Amino acid sequence: PGIWNVTYTLSGSCQAQFTQTVQISATDSSTIFSYYPDHHCQSDPDAIPFVLGDSLGSFVAGGGIVFSNTDLGQLDLSAMQPGGPYIVYYDIDNRCAIDVQDSVWIDLPDDAAFGYPQASYCAGEVNALPDLVSFPGGVFTEVTGSVVFADSGTGEIDLVQSVAGGPYFISYTTAGPCPETSTQQVTILPKPLAASLIVSPDTSYCTGQSLMLQATAGGAIDWRWWLNGSLQAFTDDMLMLDAELTGLDSVAVAMVNAQGCSDSLSVVLRGLAAPRLTTAVLRAETNALGLSTVELQVATDIAGTLVEWEADGSNLRDIGPDAGSFAAFGPGSPVGLSISAGFVAPFELGRLRVVLVPRNAACAGFADTVVVALSPDTMRVFVPEVFTPDGNGKNDTWMITWLGGVDPGDFTMQLFNEAGGKVHEMDGLRQDFDGGSLPDGVYWWVLRDMQGRDLQAGGLTIRRK
Repeated sequence: PGIWNVTYTLSGSCQAQFTQTVQISATDSSTIFSYYPDHHCQSDPDAIPFVLGDSLGSFVAGGGIVFSNTDLGQLDLSAMQPGGPYIVYYDIDNRCAIDVQDSVWIDLPDDAAFGYPQASYCAGEVNALPDLVSFPGGVFTEVTGSVVFADSGTGEIDLVQSVAGGPYFISYTTAGPCPETSTQQVTILPKPLAASLIVSPDTSYCTGQSLMLQATAGGAIDWRWWLNGSLQAFTDDMLMLDAELTGLDSVAVAMVNAQGCSDSLSVVLRGLAAPRLTTAVLRAETNALGLSTVELQVATDIAGTLVEWEADGSNLRDIGPDAGSFAAFGPGSPVGLSISAGFVAPFELGRLRVVLVPRNAACAGFADTVVVALSPDTMRVFVPEVFTPDGNGKNDTWMITWLGGVDPGDFTMQLFNEAGGKVHEMDGLRQDFDGGSLPDGVYWWVLRDMQGRDLQAGGLTIRRK
C-alpha cells in the first residue's frame, strides 16, 4: 500500500515518457459485526448489531430478514418468521474493504399459558393444582406472599397455609430459551371459623344412654351429619342419637358457610356395657313376735359390678338395715341380702321395697326394684312373690304356705294379669301351681276368705329364664 509513480517509456526513435501517480490502499480485513447472541426470541426488543472496524457501509438483507432500521441493521424480530439461519450482509463503502456477514436465528417465545380448574377455592381444602401448564419447568409466584405454594414448580397451592382473601394474581414464568410470563387470578374463600364438636355426656357412653352432639363454627349456616358413613336427615347444629347406636360408631359433621366453604370434624363413639341385676326373693316370713325377715339373692351379668341399695316400706318399722352396698362381684357369684322389719299396725299387710342400683367402673346400670308383701303372724298365710318354673327342681311351683291350725280350704286365691283380667283361681290353698301356660311376667293376686272378704294382696312374678 502507498502512493506510486508509474512511468511508461516509448522505445521508438523519438523516445517519450508518461508518468501517472497511483494510490494503492490496504485491504480492510479487520471489520466485523455481530448480532450476538445469534439466537433471538421473536418477542425480544429489535436487535442492533455490534460493528467493529470500518463503520461506513450499509446492511443488506438476506432472505427472510426484515429491518426496522436499515442504516443501523436493526432487525424487526416480531415481523420475522421463526427459524434460521438468516444471513445479513454488511456492504462496506471502502471499496478495498471485504464485505462481512452474520447469521441469526429467530426463536418462538415460550408458551406461558396455565390455568387452575377453578377461579376460587375454600381455605383448608385439598391443595389446588393447575390442570394446564403449556410449558412446564418454570416458576409460580404471587407478589403479596398470601398464597403459599406447596411446590412453586408445579403451582400447587397449599390451601391450609394460604391466607383467605383475594383475588390474588398468580404469575407463571417459563424457564425456556424465550421466557414468558402469564398471570391468572385466584380467590381463596374463608372456611367457617373455630369449628368445634361437643358430645354430651361423653364420647364413651353407657349402653342405653342418649347422646347429643352439637357442632359450632363461626359463619356456618348449614350442617351435614354422617353416622357410620350414612348421611343423616338433619340440617341443624345438633344431632340426637339413641337407638341408632351400635356400640362403636363414627360420626362426622360438615359445617358450611354462605360462601359454600366447609370445615369438618369427626368423632368415634364407644358404648360401654351397663350392668343389669336379677333379684330373687328366697324367703319372706314373719315370726310369732311379729318380726318379718326377707332374704334376697342378687345376681349380675357383668363382672366387677358394685351395688348400692336402699330399703323402705309401708306399715313397717325398724327396717334394718335400710341401706348398704355390695363389693364387686360377678355373674358366677350372686350375693345375699337379709332385711328385717316390724309392723306398725299388727293386723295389716306390710310392704317392703328394696331399690338396688348397680354400677361398674364406667357406667351406672339400671335400677332393680323389688317389692315384698309381708303378712303379720296373725294372718298365718305366706304367699311368695316369685317362683321360677324352669324345671330345675327348685322353686318350680307357687309354694303358698300356712301355719298349723289354718285350714287351706277356708280360702280362695285369684290371680290377675296387668290388664286386670283373671287368669287363674284356687278354691282352697295349694302348692302345685306351676304357671301353666301363663307367660313370664308380673301378676297380681288377692287372698279372700270363703265369705269373699279380701285378706291379703300382692304381686307375683313368674320367671322361667
